[in-house]
Amino acid sequence: MTRAPGLLVAAFLALAPPAAAAKVVLIVADEKQAAAAAARAAKDVRVTAFDRIDRADPIEKGRFLASLQASDRVVAAAWGSGACGWLNHEVEGVPVDCITPYDAGQVIAFARSAGWRRVAVVHMSGYEKVFGRLRARAREAGVELVAVRVDKLRDLPEALPRALPAAQAVWILGSPSLTEGAAFEYLVKSTLAKRIPLLAPGADLVARGAFLGTEGDRAAILRHAVDAANAASAGEAPAYSSEAPDGRLVFNKVLARRWGISIPGGTR
Repeated sequence: MTRAPGLLVAAFLALAPPAAAAKVVLIVADEKQAAAAAARAAKDVRVTAFDRIDRADPIEKGRFLASLQASDRVVAAAWGSGACGWLNHEVEGVPVDCITPYDAGQVIAFARSAGWRRVAVVHMSGYEKVFGRLRARAREAGVELVAVRVDKLRDLPEALPRALPAAQAVWILGSPSLTEGAAFEYLVKSTLAKRIPLLAPGADLVARGAFLGTEGDRAAILRHAVDAANAASAGEAPAYSSEAPDGRLVFNKVLARRWGISIPGGTR
C-alpha cells in the first residue's frame, strides 16, 4: 500500500517523544520517506532502515549487531523484510519487540467466526516470541494455535504434513522465506489438496492461492512503532500492543464459495 510522502511525514510530525531514559533502536523498512518520518517523530530514538544492512557480509553484520547489543531495547517495524525472525534469532540479551504489520486479532476473530478451533501456524525459527503472544490471545478466543516451526526451508515438506490432519486452517506467520518462491507454492498446493484454508501475511498473496490475506496501513504501522519506541525510551514498561491497528482482511471469494465459508460481506 502506498501513501503520499507529505501525508506520511505529516502524520508523524504531530508526535512528540518524551525525554530519553533508555537507549532504544527503532528498525523500519528500507524506505527513505518512512525512515525520515520516523526519525522526526522519535528524536531520542535511533532509527535504522533494516534492509540497508548486508546480512551476508560478516563484518557489516557484526557491526550492526554490536550496535544493537549496546542498546536497551529494539523495536522492529520492518514489514516484508524478515526483520522480526532475524533479530530474535541474532540479538542476545536485548529485548526485541516486533510490531506485527497487521492486526492479527482480526485473523483470530475470523477463525473463531468460521468455527475453526485448531489452526496450524507455520513459522521460521526466531518467531517463537511472536507465536507465543498470538497463541495466548487466540486461546482467549477459543482458538488453539499449533506451532509448525521450520528451522530450514528443506524441513517444510516433513513438518507440514504432520500438522495438516488435525488443522482446520494453516496460518503463515511473517517470514518472506515462506511467502516467496517454492516454499509458498508448496504451502498453497498442500492446503488446496486438503481443502484447508491458507491464511497469509499479505493481501497480494490471495491472488497467488491463499484463502485469506492481511494488509496493514503503513502509516499506522510506523506511528504505532514510534509510540512503542518512545515509551521504551522513556523507561516505561511496554504497555502497548505489538499489533498494528487499522488492518484489513482480503478474501479469496472463489474459494469461499467453493468451500461454503461465510466471509464479511455475505459471500458464501
